[in-house]
Amino acid sequence: MSTVGVAGLALLPPVPVLVACAVLAGVGAGPLPALFLVLVGERVPEEVRGRVLGLQNAVSMTAVPVSTLLAGLVVERAGLRETGVALGIAWCAVSVLLLVVPAMRGLDGPEGGGADETEDADEDGAAAAGVPRPATAPDTGPAPEPAPGPATVPRAE
Repeated sequence: MSTVGVAGLALLPPVPVLVACAVLAGVGAGPLPALFLVLVGERVPEEVRGRVLGLQNAVSMTAVPVSTLLAGLVVERAGLRETGVALGIAWCAVSVLLLVVPAMRGLDGPEGGGADETEDADEDGAAAAGVPRPATAPDTGPAPEPAPGPATVPRAE
């Protein structure tokens, strides 16, 4: 959806169409940060999660001013419409590329959502390769009896 909106923006249509394309691009791209955080939470081990999020934030904060500078230079040399078309083509190319990259196709987990037929599958069906699991405490047996308190102390009559 955002690809269609960005492609429409790249063509610099009349203002009403431009606004509609901007809304379409925004609605399509809106869920991406939340999706990214869910994927990081599920797939990145806790020990390195801070580094991954720090790198993502650094790249995001750097990309906006650098890309604005580069786009300004290209607009100055090639023209506004040509730059818009080039950026729209680049956006569409990246979107299509993400559809064919094997790592991106595997973000949903195992095929079919059920248990994997390989020996690397664990009890909830996720293949052990590439899908980190949260650490759990070892099973230490039954829970200890609660300490006596006001509700468990027999009353003297």
